[in-house]
Amino acid sequence: MACASLVLKRIEAESGFCRCPEVLFAACELGAFDLLAEVPEALGSAAVAARLGVSSRGTELLLDACVSLKLLQVEVRREKAVYENTELASTYLARASPKSQQDMLLYAARTTYLGWGHLAARLSGGSGALAKACMSLYPGSQVTVFDIPDVVQMAKRHFSFPEDERIGFCEASTGDDDVR
Repeated sequence: MACASLVLKRIEAESGFCRCPEVLFAACELGAFDLLAEVPEALGSAAVAARLGVSSRGTELLLDACVSLKLLQVEVRREKAVYENTELASTYLARASPKSQQDMLLYAARTTYLGWGHLAARLSGGSGALAKACMSLYPGSQVTVFDIPDVVQMAKRHFSFPEDERIGFCEASTGDDDVR
């Protein structure tokens, strides 16, 4: 697992962030890096989709996301975008490479990463709007609105949480309770 972790850190360093592991995992799972490593020249998204037997539009979005993560390079040829692996993808994400970490990344995607979805997110207070937005983005999550007692009470009164057990409230002590 340590090698896969190093690959993710290198991707983060080269792309400036690694906020989209789902993109990396999906591209590995579909075999996009393997396909692009095997072909003699860059391919358009429609050709990648056809060879992988998946949606053209979805493939284009996935490949563009991989470009933004600096996992793929894109070039426009005859008014058409064509994609190829970066050196990083060829080295660590294509199965044919002796340094491939794809199997370990896929293992992480199917085990460790899935566990993160079950963790409770603790969001700094306010009205609870951020908590509600977070829950809509991550339906399996639990969130806690954490703020000073007055704010938590106001959020409970003025923001609708229809019996949603995934939203919790925590009143924080300011440390100066005796000062009031």
